Amino acid sequence: MNLTLRIKKVYFDAIANGSKKYEYRSDSDFYRKIFQRKSEFKTLTLHYQKPERLTCKIKNIKLIKNNLKGVDPSFFGTEKIFRIEIYEPISWLKK
Repeated sequence: MNLTLRIKKVYFDAIANGSKKYEYRSDSDFYRKIFQRKSEFKTLTLHYQKPERLTCKIKNIKLIKNNLKGVDPSFFGTEKIFRIEIYEPISWLKK
């Protein structure tokens, strides 16, 4: 099963070039509902505003302590965050 997420272009580029190995999501009701089925997800497709798509294999999805509070404003209010560990990209659809 594939999981599709929208991300900022800077993170998209970092994952595409291999320098970013994790994607994070806040510990919210929305993501808890999605990630309760985390064992079903085998691939992750990422996109930003452009139609470009990047698909990677998922290594692991964990709920971890939030160590990004001072780094990323998206995570200021949460004690825990979901960390999606990814392998290198397996396909890149450029349009």
